[in-house]
Amino acid sequence: MVELTVQSRTEIVVGSAEKKLIRVLHVDDEVGLLEVAKQCLELQGPFEVDTACSVEEALVKLENQRYDAVVSDYQMPGKDGLQFLETLRKNGNNIPFIIFTGKGREEIAGKALNLGADQYLNKNGDPETVYGELAHGIIGAVERMRAKEELRESERKLRILFEESATPILVVNENGEYTDANQAALNFLECTKDELLCRHVWDFSPSGSFENQKMDPSQFLKARTVEIDHLVNGKVKTLLLNVVPIETSEGTFVYGIGQDITERKRLEKTLWESRKGQNTLRKSGINVVGDVSWGTHICQFYETKQDMIDVLVPYFAEGLRNNEFCMWVTSESLSEEEAKEAMRKAMPDFDEYDRKGQMEIVPYTEWYVKDGTFDLQRVLNAWIQRLSKALADGYEGMRITGNTAWLENKDWDDFADYERQVNEAISEHRMIAVCTYSLDRCGSAEIIDVVAHHQLALFKRKGKWMITENSETRQRREALEKSQRR
Repeated sequence: MVELTVQSRTEIVVGSAEKKLIRVLHVDDEVGLLEVAKQCLELQGPFEVDTACSVEEALVKLENQRYDAVVSDYQMPGKDGLQFLETLRKNGNNIPFIIFTGKGREEIAGKALNLGADQYLNKNGDPETVYGELAHGIIGAVERMRAKEELRESERKLRILFEESATPILVVNENGEYTDANQAALNFLECTKDELLCRHVWDFSPSGSFENQKMDPSQFLKARTVEIDHLVNGKVKTLLLNVVPIETSEGTFVYGIGQDITERKRLEKTLWESRKGQNTLRKSGINVVGDVSWGTHICQFYETKQDMIDVLVPYFAEGLRNNEFCMWVTSESLSEEEAKEAMRKAMPDFDEYDRKGQMEIVPYTEWYVKDGTFDLQRVLNAWIQRLSKALADGYEGMRITGNTAWLENKDWDDFADYERQVNEAISEHRMIAVCTYSLDRCGSAEIIDVVAHHQLALFKRKGKWMITENSETRQRREALEKSQRR
């Protein structure tokens, strides 16, 4: 046993943060050295030193007590200091660890540092110097660990604020790819985080408003406050975003902290349109229907190809004459060429409208079931994107039709949900839609579903077209007609 008493002549000066007690476990097979080290350290700084004479004893103490740092000899009976360190690190214990040994070989020092030791110190030399260096080493290692823990705790609290904030928060990298979002943002975008993280900001753009940023990321990365429209399940929703770019070691990330102003924008638009007289009735071209307002959603039940032509041709002819963009999605019941030929018979100047691109006739395979599958959100968003382009091109609005003869039983529930969402979305836009359904493919349950998700239903009885109208649609029509008579 080593019988030494060392009187420290200098106390280590520590800041207020450092004066917090540091509990040290010192492991060495020399009991006398342990006593000296304990005395020296507790005289020099805010230390409380516990001791162990073997790695096995130390592991038991670490299981049952809390320590801020470990000081260990290298060469001891049984497990040595490096094996001790390796055991702790493999078990996920990252406690600050200092090798304090008389074996000063560089090879051992290198292994210790590679295993995760915070420092490698030689215990030979002047006691005051040696233990002064050890005290400084312990304090430095513990400070770094405490700083890391404080940072982790701070990050944990910030993450909670991020996740639980009622304000939508979106994070995007410099390529415009979403990298994170809180629940409020996911609710706004109506998707899961997994669905969002594979998308770009321009995937939600209703009219290509991000196209320039694709080519010039510097514009996208500017700090600013901006209103951004997002196309979500066929609805245009608006966020007022405070955009803040942040540089990190992994690149630049743009944080967007937003406020949902969709309802405010809708009210502003309604007010503006009422003042400008833009919410006027439109001629439907369908005699039994008469004039309709923007946002009207009609279903037609037909038995023959001629039934469709009798309704859709005058419907589109009226839209073309009134500066509306028109889009006809066909299926096997009525081909593209048959649709064009029917339009030519009714409108001698149809080809002129066709040449200037005012009307588009496409098969269902290019619209509803691209890649062989029906994607509800893609189709809804495509309608709104097409409308945005039409308005940008100077058209008053858009009228559309889609035939459902392609629809299979397995797709019926998804399509019924699509019609429900179209009915909700169309009321907010300058669009009129006629959806055509073959009576041969509709049972009573399907007819009920269809009528429930349309404002007006057209059907033929004794050779004459008749219409049913729900009470909500009737009230809206009467109010609009009354306002226009004033």
